[in-house]
Amino acid sequence: MKPIESFADAKERLLIPVKEASAWLGIPVFTLYSWAQAHRIPHYNIGKRVMFSRVDLSRWLEEHKRVATG
Repeated sequence: MKPIESFADAKERLLIPVKEASAWLGIPVFTLYSWAQAHRIPHYNIGKRVMFSRVDLSRWLEEHKRVATG
C-alpha cells in the first residue's frame, strides 16, 4: 500500500471548508455561516476557519429528515 504524502491527498478528508460543505448540502455559504454561528448545525472552529465533518453533516441531515405521511 502506498503511503499518503499528506492529509490533503487523502480521498476523504476529515473536515471540509465552508464552500465545499455548502455545495455538498446545496445551500448558500451565507446560510451555512449563519447556521454555524447560531449553533444550528455541527461545525468546528479551527483558528479563524469554520470547518465541517461530512459524517456529522450526514447525521445532522438524517436527524432533520421529514418523512411524508399519506
